Amino acid sequence: MAFIQWDESLSVGVPVIDGEHKSLIDSVNKLHEATESLKPQRTVSTILDSFVDLVSYHFRREERVMRATGYPDLEDHMAKHREFETYLLANRHPSKEKARPPSDRDAVNHIKQWLVDHIRNDDRLYAPYTGDNPAVVTAFYETAVYEDV
Repeated sequence: MAFIQWDESLSVGVPVIDGEHKSLIDSVNKLHEATESLKPQRTVSTILDSFVDLVSYHFRREERVMRATGYPDLEDHMAKHREFETYLLANRHPSKEKARPPSDRDAVNHIKQWLVDHIRNDDRLYAPYTGDNPAVVTAFYETAVYEDV
């Protein structure tokens, strides 16, 4: 069974965002599998690097949607994103003094818990602002894919 199992409690009701959340969950499941099966550190690091890149890409797109739909708690939501990215970067490139490597079970469990809690508790709050709002489509598809927010 997957480390994180997708279910409707993780849906924000916006198909394109749900699709990205599913990709993030798949990536965490791969990271967990690599860690649990004691894959070489290089393999785990590669998976973690891909996850960090995917998270950054997703956060920028999600923030673009929140801005386009006038979500009132955008700044607070963005602060939560930055805090998680800081955590990921610290584990992506740990310092020599760091006692735990990025493959540590505690780090993977923290990533899982943060992601699930964030989707269920924070991302669901902006979903009502998207509704049938055409700005959602504009925010996702009218701008360049790699453009920064």
